[in-house]
Amino acid sequence: MSEEEITTVTIDGVKYNAAELNDEAVYVVSQLQFLNSAEDKIKQKLDRNTMAKKAFTAMLKEEVKDLTPLEED
Repeated sequence: MSEEEITTVTIDGVKYNAAELNDEAVYVVSQLQFLNSAEDKIKQKLDRNTMAKKAFTAMLKEEVKDLTPLEED
């Protein structure tokens, strides 16, 4: 006999049985899941942007390496 697996929702470290949530709470959970997914996508986009900026900065440094820099004031 296998134990039935209970789906849980964790809020501030406290677990709740997801089957006991009312419709409004289920809606809120789905919105939070959507927002977490959106946040992950934004972080991935930011990481790609950061890497691209580093690559372009390296390319620019390579392009100006033979130029004489202006003196600083």
